[in-house]
Amino acid sequence: MIHEIQGTPPILFGVGSSEQTGKKAKELGCKKVLCVFGKNVKKTGFADRIMDLIKEEGIAVVTYNEVVPDPPDDMIEKGAAFARSEKVDGII
Repeated sequence: MIHEIQGTPPILFGVGSSEQTGKKAKELGCKKVLCVFGKNVKKTGFADRIMDLIKEEGIAVVTYNEVVPDPPDDMIEKGAAFARSEKVDGII
């Protein structure tokens, strides 16, 4: 069962909910999204699957994988600067 919490940003969870990522980004009008993930997520192949789903909807994807749990302020600022420089309209 897939659940959705209406809010900003929308939160989807449940078995299979990740398969809705590209469709949800398109519904929100995204043209270019930033996918943020840690290096270990990249190793699992999960990040690639999510990015493929987004691209299948005709949305450009840029990645930022220089994150760690509980990132310090300077790491957050660096990621935010990257997002601004890429002119993304969504972050996943």
